Amino acid sequence: MIIVEIPESMLQSQSGYSIGELKIDLAVLLYKKKKMSLAQAARWCGITRLEFQSVLSEQGVDILFTTDDLQHDLKALDNFFSK
Repeated sequence: MIIVEIPESMLQSQSGYSIGELKIDLAVLLYKKKKMSLAQAARWCGITRLEFQSVLSEQGVDILFTTDDLQHDLKALDNFFSK
């Protein structure tokens, strides 16, 4: 684990820029640099993959479909059809 210290005053001076927003912005950056998959980034932010896809779309970021994403989708389909 890497710990990054950011002074609270720095966030407060950005008119209410929250820790959650910072986390999402960092996740988007790591996703764009292919350091995190879509599923990993969404999980890290505590939001659904669909919500993270929406964030990417709002920021004009192309959605990359990784093998992790494919495995997640296949598992979801398997669970859906096995009921």
